[in-house]
Amino acid sequence: MKDLLEVGSWLDDEKDYQIGTKEAYDAFVAKRNESLNQKYWTICFPGEYGQNVQETWRQDQILNSYYPYWKGKMLEAGKGDMITTENCLDDWIVVNWAVETDQWGNKL
Repeated sequence: MKDLLEVGSWLDDEKDYQIGTKEAYDAFVAKRNESLNQKYWTICFPGEYGQNVQETWRQDQILNSYYPYWKGKMLEAGKGDMITTENCLDDWIVVNWAVETDQWGNKL
């Protein structure tokens, strides 16, 4: 799961793979397939004007957004030995009361 942090950028790199070698293209396909097999998590919260807001996140989006902040807080707390992407994801799920869903936010 450590490579998950890089998966979010595969679309940005597509043009580089199109003009690259077969090995680069194979790496692009592997990253794309990995991102397509990810789990999705949905959170709900009150919006600015009292409306209900629902957001669905892919695992790589969660890690790209939350991991740097979470890692810093873990280091500040002296818990560097517990820093893993799995623990980060678990923490985000608990803190945000997230529910595993499909990509559209429907419960599985």
